[in-house]
Amino acid sequence: MFTVNNELLIGGDAPLTLLLNTDKDEYALGETVQISGRPSKLVYLENIVVTVIHEDELQITCGKFVCGQSGSFSSRPAPSQSGLFTVDYAIPISDDAKGKYEIIADTEFGVYSDTFIVTDKPLIVPGEQEQIQLAKRTTEKFNRIPDSFVPISVAEKIFDGVEMLPRVLQGSLLTPIRGEEANVNLKISTEDGTCIIGQESDCLVTDSTRGPGTIYKVVEIDGVNYKVRYSGIDARLEKFTILPESSDGNLLDSTWNVEVIKDDQPSRLYYKITYVLPE
Repeated sequence: MFTVNNELLIGGDAPLTLLLNTDKDEYALGETVQISGRPSKLVYLENIVVTVIHEDELQITCGKFVCGQSGSFSSRPAPSQSGLFTVDYAIPISDDAKGKYEIIADTEFGVYSDTFIVTDKPLIVPGEQEQIQLAKRTTEKFNRIPDSFVPISVAEKIFDGVEMLPRVLQGSLLTPIRGEEANVNLKISTEDGTCIIGQESDCLVTDSTRGPGTIYKVVEIDGVNYKVRYSGIDARLEKFTILPESSDGNLLDSTWNVEVIKDDQPSRLYYKITYVLPE
């Protein structure tokens, strides 16, 4: 539980949030990341967990939140009476440590995140939409979308003069308010209205696809078999992945309609499209 220490709250009627920061945005190998945070109002924090995750582009990620935190660094800092806390994270000296990192702070009043990048020579990458270049793949990310209806267009694209084909569509829906998970859910449909993921009886996937020995369900969409991964409902972070069943297949040019089924609850949609070079 957290309690208010002072009736003179910073921010007046503004909602209680966590102000999470790092001493800079980009680091070199071997440097130490100084993470700090405090509530936007004068409250006492009893429980907070800070997790640092290296976002491997070959694993499933969800915008600013990584789906799964195995192998990550976690710390339970001891906040001051005003709620201020600090955490130091030492970056390994290894080429494998390069890339993007997520900082996730789980508090009693919500989950908050920040990011930083590790490179040989730090280079600031501005903007909410970013492209991460790998040897044979490129990833486009779109973060913190509050809308209830989001059409996602998937088609081949040209990056730096090179034609690349869409291979994987991944995303997550964050419900910031605890207790509202059951009232905020995803529905994903094709252009012709076929429900791929949702809670309606005619949807191809209605529950978690995780089972003994598998994490995907194979469904047929427009004559093509796709592997669909879905976390299921009643989760603060509702996650999905769609990719062709064939190892050398690609997503067909199409529009995937994502609906957020809710009333007036706040939500944030994160999604990314991974493109690969033609075989």
